[in-house]
Amino acid sequence: MQAVAVGEHLNFRHAAAALGVTQSSVSARIKALEETLGIRLFERHHRGVRVTEAGRVFIEQVSEGLEQLDHAVKSAGAIGKGEAGRLHVGVPTTLTNGFLAEPVKRYREQ
Repeated sequence: MQAVAVGEHLNFRHAAAALGVTQSSVSARIKALEETLGIRLFERHHRGVRVTEAGRVFIEQVSEGLEQLDHAVKSAGAIGKGEAGRLHVGVPTTLTNGFLAEPVKRYREQ
């Protein structure tokens, strides 16, 4: 998350403000991430940062993953609230041949 924010803002201070955390926290997490990955994601300068090629690819793929995660959370929430999903209704065949025949037929067509 921090890497995406730094990549968007190209500035640790601005990224930290957008995330509601301290600049030192963002800086420490990025440094730890770079050490874990064994690559530099950003080139640091006085006036901000520049994303390396490896950083660009990393941020792009992480952003896609975050979008998928967000979609999964929203989908699961909608299903949990009954706003999406499937509804299975059992109707005895004796009723579907009687007064429910036409509504059931229309439902199946839709």
